[in-house]
Amino acid sequence: MLEGLSDEHAVLWLSTVMYAVTAGIALLRTVFRTRWVQAGAYILLWLAFGVQLAGLSIRGKIVGGCPLGNPFEITQFLVWSGVFLFLVTFPFVRLNLLGALVGASAAILSAVSLSVPSWDYEAQARLFGGNPWIELHAALAMFSYGMLGILALMSSMFLVQQYALKRKVNFPIASILPSVRELDILGSRLLIAGMSLMTLALGVGFLFWFQNADAISPTKLITTSIIWLAYIAVGVLRLRAQLAAKRFAQSTVLLFACIILSIGPISGDPISEQTEKDMSSVEVTH
Repeated sequence: MLEGLSDEHAVLWLSTVMYAVTAGIALLRTVFRTRWVQAGAYILLWLAFGVQLAGLSIRGKIVGGCPLGNPFEITQFLVWSGVFLFLVTFPFVRLNLLGALVGASAAILSAVSLSVPSWDYEAQARLFGGNPWIELHAALAMFSYGMLGILALMSSMFLVQQYALKRKVNFPIASILPSVRELDILGSRLLIAGMSLMTLALGVGFLFWFQNADAISPTKLITTSIIWLAYIAVGVLRLRAQLAAKRFAQSTVLLFACIILSIGPISGDPISEQTEKDMSSVEVTH
């Protein structure tokens, strides 16, 4: 277990605080609708993203590869990828409350990962054995999880809005939410994008697994496959109009909760030194 506050932990704590401040500013923009507040929140979110990237880069140099070797690193990378996807999507999807939720979620998940020392254990060997293909697989998977996390936030907004409309409850937050139709359309598009990334990640992973079946634990393989199939099923049912908008939103929130809960099992055990040698000599072909 890593002891004390290392350089990357200090940097990541700084980004966590910046995410929390960003969430507060974005919420003010939603309530008071002041343009300069929106610009300030967007700039601060980019700065927080950059600070977190610096922290992950420090950790990457320490572990000698993509920092995805334990639940702490996976959570941090998941937060970073989700914020990145929101930042590049924001100019086209101006959902101000979503920005506040992204900042708040990033701050909470990051703070939790930094506050649980048992999540940050030291691997005995390099996680990916120096194999760039399996690193690509892991990075794509995290980006797909980040996109599906944003989808879960939008689905939560949809459920709140629909509940307020159906029960005629005057929630203060409901008045600043986008329409249920807009949230439903954007949610369907995000699911397609997220599933495309996840499918690509699994495709790269399976190319590696076929030649190195012993290098991937059955738990990780089964868990990720079940989550992928569940998302596929939800997407197909929604596209065929066999899944109502409310059930679709509930399903995406539940499935992302499953992703969060699966972080521990899919982080797996470090790859042994012998497997690492075998992996480094493998060339994965298309």
